[in-house]
Amino acid sequence: MNGSLTQPRTPSTGWGRGSERPNRFPGCPTARATRRGSNVVQFRADPGRCERSWTALTPRDGRDTGRVVSQERVDVVWQPLSARKRSRRAPEEWLAPRLPRLFDLGSRVLFGLSPRSRIRQALLRRTVCVGQATYNRRDFEALLPLYHPDVEVHPPKEWVDMGDFDPVYRGHDGLLRFYRQWAGAWADNWAEPQELIDLGDRLVLLGEIQARGGTSGIEVGRRYAMLWHTRGGKVTREQVFNDPAEALEAVGLPEHG
Repeated sequence: MNGSLTQPRTPSTGWGRGSERPNRFPGCPTARATRRGSNVVQFRADPGRCERSWTALTPRDGRDTGRVVSQERVDVVWQPLSARKRSRRAPEEWLAPRLPRLFDLGSRVLFGLSPRSRIRQALLRRTVCVGQATYNRRDFEALLPLYHPDVEVHPPKEWVDMGDFDPVYRGHDGLLRFYRQWAGAWADNWAEPQELIDLGDRLVLLGEIQARGGTSGIEVGRRYAMLWHTRGGKVTREQVFNDPAEALEAVGLPEHG
C-alpha cells in the first residue's frame, strides 16, 4: 500500500511473516489499527472527524444510509488470504443445495455480524478461499448458493469494449455463462486470492490470475479484483476489475501496491 496503510508486503500472501502492519488509515489522523495480528488489521475512527473512513463505508453515488450515519465508529477490516487447492467440494458446498434454508439462515447470521467479529472474519476468509478453489476446478454450479437469484455480474469495461463480453450478466444463468466464458478465454487459468477487505455490506477481493494461452502456451500472471455487494447474506452484484486500484477507488480506499 502507498502512504501509511501498509508497507511492505509480499505479493503472494499479502503481508507475510515479519512484514510491517499498517498503523494509520490514510486521510484520517484519528484512525488507528485497533488490533494487529497475522490474520487481520482493523481500523477504527470517528466518522465525524475522518472523511476518508467515512467515504470508505458510504456508497459512491452519495445515497445516505441510516445504518452508516448512526454508527459512532467506522471499521475497515483487511486480512490476507491463502487458499489451497481442492479437488472436491467443501462440506458447506455439499450442504447448501441439500439444506438451502439452513444455509441461507447461516449466511444471514454471518453477514449480520460486525466486521470486527472474529467469527465473521474466519468464516468470510474460508468462504472466499473455498469459492476461488471452486472456480479453479470449474465447478461453477457450486457457487450459486452464494448469489441472489437476481444477481448482476459486471465484467471489466475493457473486456466489454473489445466485444468479448456482455456489459452485464443477470441471474444465476447469466452468472454461469459469464464464468464459463471467462474460463474459456484461456487454455488454463487459476485464481490465487491474496487479500480481503470487509466493509460491511461490501467486500473487495484482491488476487492474481495465472493463465496460459491456448495457442502460444505462454503463462502470464496479472492482478485482479472483485467487488461484491451483499444483501440478506447473498451477493446481489459482482463487479470484476482488471486493475485493483479501480476496485479500491470504487469503495473510497487508497491504491496500494
